[in-house]
Amino acid sequence: TGPSWKGLWGKTETLASGSIKIEGEKGLQYLRESILEPNKEIVSGFAGGMPSFQGQLNDQQLDAVIEYIKTLK
Repeated sequence: TGPSWKGLWGKTETLASGSIKIEGEKGLQYLRESILEPNKEIVSGFAGGMPSFQGQLNDQQLDAVIEYIKTLK
């Protein structure tokens, strides 16, 4: 089990490589990367294991998933 998407947008997450605030351009880049290459940056306290969606989602679908994540409060 990984971290929840609920309240993720605007939250600061501690990654193995340091902290990141999930908002703005940097947050969008992190979310895209996490969906396409989920084991590249792991949230501290969680093991990797999420499957990659590389090649399974087109850009429009990926943008839609991210927009959905932004609405979860």
